[in-house]
Amino acid sequence: MIRQPAYFGTLALNILVHYGILISTGLPYWRYSSWQISNPLYGRIPTFDGIWWQCMSLKDGGFTCNNYGMPSLFIDPVIQAARGLMVVSCILSFLAMLMNMLIIDSCIILPPNAKIRYILALTSGIFQLVTCLCSLVATAYYGWKITYEYYSPLYSEREFTYMYGPCLYLIWISMFFALIAAVILIVGACKDRRTPEDDFGGYRPSSLALADFSRSMKTKEEYI
Repeated sequence: MIRQPAYFGTLALNILVHYGILISTGLPYWRYSSWQISNPLYGRIPTFDGIWWQCMSLKDGGFTCNNYGMPSLFIDPVIQAARGLMVVSCILSFLAMLMNMLIIDSCIILPPNAKIRYILALTSGIFQLVTCLCSLVATAYYGWKITYEYYSPLYSEREFTYMYGPCLYLIWISMFFALIAAVILIVGACKDRRTPEDDFGGYRPSSLALADFSRSMKTKEEYI
């Protein structure tokens, strides 16, 4: 198994991944309006959209938001798909973080060098890979929608023109961290998946016992 400091590193990455994805999922900054290229009449009013909220900055300095003003069934399918995928990413990243906590040496819940630690390390890595994949599909689909509306002449007459928001970049950074953590966890779990105890049926003889056994064998050979 890989050295324990590596698992502390993956735990730190898992924490960053989980909270990065969780914050990005809830905040309404997946895209924002660009006043330079929006309609001159409305372009000076900053608007921000997420997968759960649409927000607008008011002239008096206030801030107003709504949940797209319609039932979820009638919202754009791209947003519905992004919601589902990001919720799955949040759940899996949280479970991967918990599993990572259980495999470090400072955790006394599980016995040291137990097989369950290797299984948890492998499962945590797989969960991080799925988290990365779900986030990739959600952001790629949403980003494609922003790019299409930006260049399509069908949307040239609308009041606001949108660009990538900071939440997308935060998710992409979290995906990179998740990929690194997944590789370390999976490689560490597969490298030495058998513990030293497995070679002795759950019993590991001490060095003194092995020395006594070798001396007794030499005595028998001399007697013969």
